[in-house]
Amino acid sequence: MQAVVKSQSRLVVIGALAVRELRDALRTRWFALYSLALMVLAGGLTYINTVYSGYAGLQGFSRASAGLVNLMLLVVPLMGLIAGALTLAGERERKTLGYMMSQPISVGELFLGKVAGLAAAMATSLLLSFGVVGVLLGTRGAPMNAADFAGFSGLTILLALVGLGFGVLISSAASRVAQAQGVSLFVWFVLVFLGDLGVMGSMLVTRMRVESLLFWSLINPLQVYRLATIAVLSPRLEVLGPAGLYVMAVLGSALVPLLVALLVAWVIVPLVLAFWIFRRGDMA
Repeated sequence: MQAVVKSQSRLVVIGALAVRELRDALRTRWFALYSLALMVLAGGLTYINTVYSGYAGLQGFSRASAGLVNLMLLVVPLMGLIAGALTLAGERERKTLGYMMSQPISVGELFLGKVAGLAAAMATSLLLSFGVVGVLLGTRGAPMNAADFAGFSGLTILLALVGLGFGVLISSAASRVAQAQGVSLFVWFVLVFLGDLGVMGSMLVTRMRVESLLFWSLINPLQVYRLATIAVLSPRLEVLGPAGLYVMAVLGSALVPLLVALLVAWVIVPLVLAFWIFRRGDMA
């Protein structure tokens, strides 16, 4: 009984910290600007696609999703990285982290509360953006598969959490906000540009086998997201070329669950490492 009460009190503390972090994130200028930019860009791409491609068949959400996937690949990881980079390093630089640690809360409660609050803020921003997309598709009369739309939204939230995990990991080891932001921008650059263009260039120069190409794609969370969204939105992965055909032949119906599991792993592993660094550094 005592263990149950103790567990409930911990959940209350984590929930209170998460609500505080969510409220603070919603009030910050960077969050408002990122959310507004994402809503405008997502809404604009959707509107343009529905206006210039008609309303029938695949020219609805499936057509608009091609531009949306590329938009999310660029904006969402950066948003998560910056949000995560600001959290622990920001508290440390403002000298408020020591005050928070002096309160009757554990390191785990503080860490989980801050991460949960930021995750809720990221999900709120993305759901608002997808809400704008859904409203535009509905008002334009464009056909939209609800399951595809929900799957795309869920995968994008997972991508945001991947960026958040990397950002928190960087923030746990950084002493200053500028340092954390600089490293986050570098990580974003590597994941977005070198992860995609580098693999394609290496494939052309070295005549990389399709198995190797698939392996290098699966160790990049952004490419995992890209494969997963295409698998959800289009049952024909031929649009990805030889890699798409190969992955269909090898994995079949297990493709999407595997890709989702990889994205979840890319969320959990950085956060576990971040907590280990945070506990050792700030409890020493």
